[in-house]
Formats: sequence, C-alpha cells, structure tokens
Amino acid sequence: MEKSNISGEADASTTVSGQISPEDLGAGIRALRKRMRLSAREVADRLCIQYQNYIYYERRCSSTIWDRIKDSVARVLETTPDEILWVSDQLRKE
Repeated sequence: MEKSNISGEADASTTVSGQISPEDLGAGIRALRKRMRLSAREVADRLCIQYQNYIYYERRCSSTIWDRIKDSVARVLETTPDEILWVSDQLRKE
C-alpha cells in the first residue's frame, strides 16, 4: 500500500530525482561538500573511490550512479539522500 504525502511537499526520493539533471545533482553534492568544508579528495578518500571518479560524479551524477552511491555520499556529507536531492532541486531553480 502506498503512503500519501499529507503535507503536500514533494517526495524527494521519487518526484525530484526524476526531474533533476545529472549536472544539477552533481552541483547539489558539491554544494553540500563545500558546506562541510571538505575537499573533493577528502570525500573520495572517505568513500574509498578514486579521486577522478568522484570528480566525475560531482560533475555529472546519473541516476544509475546516484542509486549506487547515494547512501555512502550522504553518510560522508552527514546528511540524507533526500536532502541532497532537495539541495540539488533548489540550486536548479535558482
């Protein structure tokens, strides 16, 4: 049975992720990383991935990649995948 969204806010895990471009999603990840004052290299090290791969994810994070790394990235950035999507959506609207 599907839960209805009583508050009227968009469900970030479904609605927003379908509308955000890979570039916007990467921008949201980058904005949260900068808010945490972490370098891209530090985040890559914490995720145990190569620096160049992480830079690619920040520049263009496709939905396939996002599904695979969202929990790890959220853990490193001390946030939730939904907040990353929300920030990405807000940046897209600006």
